[in-house]
Amino acid sequence: MTLFLIVAYLILNVIANLCIRSGMSSFRPGRIGVLAYMAGTWRMYAALLCYGGSFVTYSLLLTKINLCIVYPFIIGLISLVLAGISALFLKERLTVSHIVGIVLVMAGVVCLGA
Repeated sequence: MTLFLIVAYLILNVIANLCIRSGMSSFRPGRIGVLAYMAGTWRMYAALLCYGGSFVTYSLLLTKINLCIVYPFIIGLISLVLAGISALFLKERLTVSHIVGIVLVMAGVVCLGA
């Protein structure tokens, strides 16, 4: 059950972030306000729905794993997955410092869980 919750949280959070990124990619300040723009795109509603689902799964995770372990683990995992997806599909640049930072976060998570 715990592994299922971790995977569900990860998927929902990553999808929410991707929806926001793609939904805001054509926003240009000055045309209309940011909130009006956000209200007019379905991707923002999808992001809200996914964030709501991730909130529920995260809440359930906290009943099974200590906060001091689950939070850094999840944040590190999300960073890792989003960095890979962003590099592969969004053609965002992944630098050496990004990779080193992700490795350090994951190493910290391993230390916390030990």
